[in-house]
Amino acid sequence: MKKILAIMAAVLTLASCSENFNAAYLLSSGAKIAQAASVTDEQMKAYVSQYVAQLDAQSPVLPESNAYVKRVRNLTKGITEVDGTPLNFKVYQTNDVNAFACADGSVRIYTGLLDRMTDDEVLGVVGHEIGHVALKHSLKQYKAALRNSAIRDAVVSAPSPS
Repeated sequence: MKKILAIMAAVLTLASCSENFNAAYLLSSGAKIAQAASVTDEQMKAYVSQYVAQLDAQSPVLPESNAYVKRVRNLTKGITEVDGTPLNFKVYQTNDVNAFACADGSVRIYTGLLDRMTDDEVLGVVGHEIGHVALKHSLKQYKAALRNSAIRDAVVSAPSPS
């Protein structure tokens, strides 16, 4: 954060010496820094919930009566929350070997993964995905992306050499 503020200060200093700078990019940079500093875990969960709802609507989510879903329910019995975040598991019908988890506790497992892994291996993947939720990786990555974008905007706002 200190590096970002130092870069912004340097850019502002350079910009004040020239009329040839892009104030919009500099303002954008400042706004992104403020957003990165202030976005909360609850805001991230709300944003991600919308994204997951869209994914679930566009993906082939298997019903509770499906054998894959029953397997996942059996494997994850008793795994209901992580650090106060409720977990919800769904199975997508796809040949892809994948799984993912989001900040709101949504965990999605693909049938391609279930076809190729033993129960113990699936539990290892589930544990890995839940670790992303527990360690707040979505929030950290979002903040890092905002900071990186702010740095790019600050650099772009600087006057070009004459």
